[in-house]
Amino acid sequence: MDLPLARIRLVAGVALLGLATASCGGEDKGSKDAPKSPASQSSATSGYIKTAAQIVEESQAALRAATSVHVKGTLPGEAKGAKIDVVIAGDSAKGVIDLAAKGAATPAEVVKTQGKLYLKGKQLWVKTAGREAGAALGGKWVIAPSYLAKTFDPYLTTDGLRDILPSPKGVLAKRPPSKINGMPVNVVLDYSYWERPDKGVPYYVAAEGTPYPVRLFDGAKALNFTYEAPGAFTAPKGALKLSGQG
Repeated sequence: MDLPLARIRLVAGVALLGLATASCGGEDKGSKDAPKSPASQSSATSGYIKTAAQIVEESQAALRAATSVHVKGTLPGEAKGAKIDVVIAGDSAKGVIDLAAKGAATPAEVVKTQGKLYLKGKQLWVKTAGREAGAALGGKWVIAPSYLAKTFDPYLTTDGLRDILPSPKGVLAKRPPSKINGMPVNVVLDYSYWERPDKGVPYYVAAEGTPYPVRLFDGAKALNFTYEAPGAFTAPKGALKLSGQG
C-alpha cells in the first residue's frame, strides 16, 4: 500500500536528522588542547604498554570484526534521556530506539536490513505529522526514505558506531584500569566530546581477550555494549511505502 507523501509528510525526517547527526565521537583537535594528564601516558596491559590512542584504535577494530553487538543505554544526542536497545550485525539491525520528535524522546521499533530502514511507532507519527498520520500509520511498519535510513548508520551499523565512539586522533588520557561487572577494563577519557570537554567522557574497553568496547559514559548516560547477541534481520511483511519518496 502506498500513502501520499504530500498527505503524510515525513516531518519526522527533519526531527530525526537532529538526533542522528548529533554524533559526539572524538574529533582530531590536536595535542594543544590535551589535559595535564596526556594521552601518551601508558600502563602495562595484555603483556605490553599501550597508549590511550592504541586502546581506542584496537577497540574500534574489534568492534568492526564482531559478528554482532547489542547496544543498550542512553543515546548521545539532542533528545534528553533518549534510549537505545538494538542488536547490530554489520549493516543490519533491529530493536527499539528513541527518536527526537519535537524535542521529546519518542520510542520506535526499527529494523534495518538490505539497505532499507523500517520504522513502527504510532506516537512517532502523531508527534511529527499529526493525529491523521498517526491514525493512518498506527502500529504499521513504514519504509523510511533512503536519505533518512542513511542518517541512522552511526546507530544501526557496526562500522557506523565509530562515529559515536572516541577517535584515536582525539584528545585522550588514560586512567587506572577498573572493572565492570567483574570484567577488567582499560579506561580512557575523551576530551573531544562536545558534551563534556572539560571533564572528559569515560570510555571502557575490555582489558583481557578481545579488546571490545564495553561502555561509554557513566551512570544514567551509560551506553553499554555486549557481543555475539543473537538476531534475525528480516524485512517486516506488509510494510507501507510512502509514495513520492523516490
